[in-house]
Parts: sequence; C-alpha cells; structure tokens
Amino acid sequence: MSTRIRQLEDALAILQASISDERHPLLSDDQLKIKFGGESLDHAKSTSTPPEQSTKEVIDAFGTLALGEDGNITYFGRSAGSETLMLAEDEECDEEGENHDDGLIPLPQEIDDLSNTLPMLTLRRPNARSLEILDAFLPDRAKALSLSNNYLNHAIFFFRPIKHEELLDSLLPNVYNTAAARLHARANGQSAADRPAIDDSALPHALASLFFVFSLGALLDINLPPYNAQAEHYYHLGRAALSLRKMWPPSLETIQAVGLMATYHSLAGKKYSRDSAWCIMSVAAKLAQSFGLHRDSARFSLDPATVQRRRNLFWEIFSADVSHSLALGRPPAIHLSYVDCEYPEDKEATLSDDGEIQSSFWKLKYDYAKLIFYHVVESTLAAQPPSYTTILDLDRKVREMSFPTSLKPYLSREDGDEMYYNTSLSVRDFYASQYRTVTMIYLHRSFFAQAMLDHPTNPLQSSFAPSFLTAYRSASIIIKATAHQFDRCEGLAKRIWFLLYHTFSAAVIAGTIVTRCPNLTMAPNALEDLNMAVLLFQKASGQSQRAKIALVVLKRLQDKALKIFNANSHGHLPEPHDMSDDVSFHLC
Repeated sequence: MSTRIRQLEDALAILQASISDERHPLLSDDQLKIKFGGESLDHAKSTSTPPEQSTKEVIDAFGTLALGEDGNITYFGRSAGSETLMLAEDEECDEEGENHDDGLIPLPQEIDDLSNTLPMLTLRRPNARSLEILDAFLPDRAKALSLSNNYLNHAIFFFRPIKHEELLDSLLPNVYNTAAARLHARANGQSAADRPAIDDSALPHALASLFFVFSLGALLDINLPPYNAQAEHYYHLGRAALSLRKMWPPSLETIQAVGLMATYHSLAGKKYSRDSAWCIMSVAAKLAQSFGLHRDSARFSLDPATVQRRRNLFWEIFSADVSHSLALGRPPAIHLSYVDCEYPEDKEATLSDDGEIQSSFWKLKYDYAKLIFYHVVESTLAAQPPSYTTILDLDRKVREMSFPTSLKPYLSREDGDEMYYNTSLSVRDFYASQYRTVTMIYLHRSFFAQAMLDHPTNPLQSSFAPSFLTAYRSASIIIKATAHQFDRCEGLAKRIWFLLYHTFSAAVIAGTIVTRCPNLTMAPNALEDLNMAVLLFQKASGQSQRAKIALVVLKRLQDKALKIFNANSHGHLPEPHDMSDDVSFHLC
C-alpha cells in the first residue's frame, strides 16, 4: 500500500510543479509521513534534542582530511559524502584497466615537452615552428566535424563555453584556414618572418580550445572504447597549444580552453579526478574575473555578439565551479556579491501551447547554479554552521524551483524510439533530473545520519525525520533515474562517472536503512533500490575501475542488508550494535 501511495505522491508532485511553484498541501512533511503509520505517530512525544539545539552538533564539523599512502592530505568539506570519500580511496588503487600510458599515441618530443609545461608559469611566446607541428596533428575536416558533433551532442551539457554556431561556423574554420595559410606559405618557400602573422592574443589558445573539444568528443563517442587513446591524444595536444602563450592577460579563448581542460578532468578516466577538475576550473574562474566577465558586458559598449559570448562563458564557468565546490565541500572561486553579469539570451527557449515562454535546459542550469547551489554552498560550508531552520528553508527553495515543462527528463517509449533512444537527449535529461534530488542529498544526509543516531530503531521519531524521509526519497529517485538512463543509452551512462558517484551515495543511503532499520515499512523498497544499484554497477564495472571499487563496497553492503532483512522477516532481529562499526553509516 505504501508503494502505491508513494507513486500517487510522485504523480501529484509532477502535476503540481507543472501548474504552480507552491508545494501542494497534501505533500507537506506531516502528510508524507502518514503512510508510515504508527512508526511516525510518536514524533511529537519524542525525547530527542530539539533541532535548533542539536543542529550544531550534527554539522559543526571541519570536514574530512583524507590521508593518502604517500602522505599527501586532501580536504573534503561538509557537503562531500560517500562518493568523494570513495574518490580518495579510488586514487590510492592501481589503475588497472584504464589509461595505460602504453596506449598513448606518441607525440614529437617538442610537443610532449610543451604538454608537460605549466601554462600558468610559461613566458613562451607563440612561434611558427611549434604551431606548424601542432597543425600537422589536426584531423581531416570530416573527422574534425564528427568529433565536434560528438562534443555538441554529449559533452556540451556539462560545459558549453562555445555554442554550436560559434564552434562550427567560426572556431573550427578559422583554425583550419589559418593552418592552411601557414602550410601554403611554407610550401612557397616563405621564411617564418614572412609567413602570416600569429595573433598573439588568441590563436594558440583558440587551437587549444579546439583540441580540447576534440578530446571531449572522442571521450564520449560511444563508437570508441571508454577512456580511449584518441581522447588522450587530443587532450595532450590541447595542453601543448595552451602552453604556447602565457595565460595572462587572458583572452576569451584562454578562459574557454582552461574550462574545457577542467571538464576533461571531470569526465575522463582514473588518472583524472573531480579534485583536479575543481582546481583547474577555479583557475578559469579567476581568469574570467580578471577579464571582467563577472560584470555585465553591456556596460562596456561592446557589440551584441561579444556581450552574449561573454555572458555565456561567465555563467558556464560559474555553474561548473559552484557544482565542483558543492560536490567536494570547498569554497567557490566566484562570489555573487561581486557579480552583475546577466544571463545570455535563451535562444533555445520554446513556446507552450498556451503561448507561454518555456525556458531551456541552459536557463535551468544557470538558475540552479545561482539560486540553489550557490546558496547551499554559502549556508552549509560556512565556518558558522546553519540552523536546521535554514536547511528547511533551502529545502523549500529547491522544491519551489519550477522545472520547464519543455524538459521531460523521464521520457517513455510512448514518446517514440527516436526521442527515447536519442543519445544527446538521454545525457541532457539524466543530468537535469539530478539537479533537485542531488541537492536534497547534499542538504539532508547529515541529518539523515543524525536521525538514525537519535532513534536507531525508528528514525521517524527523530526531530530530523523530515531529513530522513527526504534523503531516502531522493536516493530512491536517483537510483531509478540511473536505471532509466541505462535503459536509454547504457554506453554513455557508464562513462559519465561523476553522475554515477551520486548513484553510489544514493545506494549507500538505501542500504543503511535496511541494515539499521529493517523493521521500517520502507525497508523492502530500500532493499529493492539497493539491489537495483548493485546491478547497475555490475554493468558499469566491466569498463571502469571506479565502478569495480564501488561494486565491492555495495556488494558488501548488500550482503549485510539481505542477512539482516531476512533475519528480521523471520522474527530474528539481530542485536543492535554500535554504529561506529557500520561501514555504511560512515559512508553516509
């Protein structure tokens, strides 16, 4: 019965979101707890500490210092959870099956040296010889167009510093035409001094941007192996081109290139991490500020096209930076108090049947970054911990954030195979579907854990019962959304690892409910969610060492959950034990 009620609640929530920004009265926290019956009826009589008194004890933590085997220390803040702590363990493991240097496409020593030069410290000025060597590694135009389209179809949703028309109509032809002009000049015997002038402000970093686009296109090409050598090849060429010119004062192309390099780090194999992506994107953010992108460009009397380019680039940098900061529990590089840059024009917006403007994915992305992610970071990662009232206020803001009806993250086959199995739509929808649920996990998982500490046998009697319910509901949706994405395009779902991190965290929450509270009516559903997550990671483990590590943890949790659940079903509930010994509890 509770499963059917939950389905009706979800349907009501979707309907309400399509017609109003207000939460439906029947979806209040008290109403949501009714289906759990007597488990939550004693909440008012609970002897647990009042929320405002105990909140500080819950989240007044400095974070976590992860100590590696080599003695290096990495900091993860309060919002970082099981997925980031597993990342720290992941980096200690052998890189079996991914990114072997033996598979790299060899490069000339000069280019290899450039690739290993730190661009921020180089005093190098571009020279014709280095550029001509890099030109030789540009693929033919047909291949370049294929790689660019792969980027536009799959990687662009995570970072879009260059729009479709700018990439295909400006950047790509300009780079190729300039390379052809240099080749023609050399063929005619012109000396380097007589050859076409090198635009010191843009050309090397424009070339770097294009190589990074190629690397991301190859990385998410489902016709190529995961974490393939071709992607690595173009990535190293991009780094080499980036090192041909000093990074400051930056050009627009400099900022684009650095941001694209950070995006590769967030999507590529085990030798890269979200940790390094956060660092590099922070550099891009500081370069953007030094270029004045945080101030609205219209005030500088620039031409309209340049204003739109600058606005688009700023909000892509901001969105990526605050997303990495929230995931790792670290301060963002850009503070909104210094920002008055307006959003770029939403050319992808559509009109509803009623003639109302329906904003696009991009507007939703920027809204979540500015109105939700930033304020969650600002409130939860500040040195002074927030009150529980603040957490619930942020929760309310997340729930009230409207989702454009033009975006349908959970397409069904009834919408047609062409849309359902469209690889580009599947990536966009999967990413968009996690905005709300992942934010809820960030907000509530500390209180989810505290609710279990307050009432180990029935967390619904805790003062933090709303967080317990929200964390589980969000975890369940994340796991089901991942399964939905695997059904639509398994090849891409298994490659986008930073999204699977959230699925791992959601599975840990589900497993913790079963192992700690097998008597709750939601425990059977939580066990089903855990089993589903294990199946998903089994599918992904064939091509990802990270998924193999996650699978080991989840299998151990699954075995424990099944043992406890079955014992409880037969009336043999194991004796409660100290939570400090529970691996799943630590991972929450």
